[in-house]
Amino acid sequence: NQKNLSVLKEEKKKSGKGYVLVRADRKTYKIMFDDIEYLESMGDYVKIITSSREKVITREKISKLEKRLPSDFIRIHRSYIVNRSRIQSFAKEQLTMNGIVLPVSRTYRHEVFLTLSRTFQFNFPVNVSTK
Repeated sequence: NQKNLSVLKEEKKKSGKGYVLVRADRKTYKIMFDDIEYLESMGDYVKIITSSREKVITREKISKLEKRLPSDFIRIHRSYIVNRSRIQSFAKEQLTMNGIVLPVSRTYRHEVFLTLSRTFQFNFPVNVSTK
């Protein structure tokens, strides 16, 4: 129970109006979670796309950055993490955010559909294959 409580406290701290600090261009940027549209992996670098279409490129692996993000963000591909609140539409192999189409990989498809069904309160038919 103590472990669950500390996990919940940590999640609460990360969610909401929080922010992430990243180093880019020899500066430290404070990027609000609400402003992040999605993150794109570029090898050892991550491109963070904000709602103002600003691009911040940081030398950090996407998996390390993913651990610092709240549950509002979901991994849809080994190269992409998206802000759930910015998703406009989704299909089996892709989703749309502000007119930008991003791929949903087979590896993450099942978890993405479960998460999005809870987010949009939509029940997928049992026979829909997400694999």
